[in-house]
Amino acid sequence: MQVWRAAISEFIVTALLVFVNTAGALTCLQAGFTSNTAAISVITFFCLSFFILGAAPASGGHLNPAITFATMLTGFSSPARTLLYVIGQIAGSAVGALALKIVVAESVAEKYGLGGCYLKNTIYADGVVQEVGIEPGPGLLAEFVFTLVVLFIAFSIALDPKQFQVTGPILAPFMIGAVVALMSFMSGGLMAVNGGYTGAGLNPARCFGPAVAMGGSLWDGHWVFWAGPFLSALAIGVIYHAIPPHHVELYRSRADIFTQIGNMIKGKSTASE
Repeated sequence: MQVWRAAISEFIVTALLVFVNTAGALTCLQAGFTSNTAAISVITFFCLSFFILGAAPASGGHLNPAITFATMLTGFSSPARTLLYVIGQIAGSAVGALALKIVVAESVAEKYGLGGCYLKNTIYADGVVQEVGIEPGPGLLAEFVFTLVVLFIAFSIALDPKQFQVTGPILAPFMIGAVVALMSFMSGGLMAVNGGYTGAGLNPARCFGPAVAMGGSLWDGHWVFWAGPFLSALAIGVIYHAIPPHHVELYRSRADIFTQIGNMIKGKSTASE
């Protein structure tokens, strides 16, 4: 496929994903469910799974700069394709968030930061202004670990040719959507403990759009939501090259060869006797 066509696909689908998924998250927050985190995770599962499934034929359905960067480090994508994809993803995220800002009531957008990613938030309690959340250090660690899990599963399921034969083009997107939703739920649960922390972004583009649309405090610590996923991509690159897929089968095949050689030697010794 032509790279620029695939990059345009990443732009369009990322814009739609940010618009729809964030709209769903804002709906959950406004509805005041018993567990907003669980409700948002369910919406994330369906939205991401369907959009990956739809975008896969045209571009592979990355929709995430961290995944695209990881594919370059593991040899699945060229630097040129990676650059165009990332540009398309962050531009699409900005367009999707700006479009959503036009649709959503200003009071809702301001109240929830348009569903953006932030480490800390300012609250008013008993007439006192308080800043609640987590520091960049713990936030970076959370972003790294949770995104690493997502990338590990994505590479194990969708980018491993042998494993992909088992999961297939239909099941793989839903499995990736499931792990993203699960990590979103787990990290989002930290909000109850740390107040203003929105949980791991898991996708730099998703965090970038609302920050562009709303600005302000969403830019505070925004680098964490980029650094964490890209460090995770680096880790996946190291793991992939140090422990390539099916290395166990490789060593088993070597053992089989040695066993066969040993049997041949034994056979010759027996014959000579």
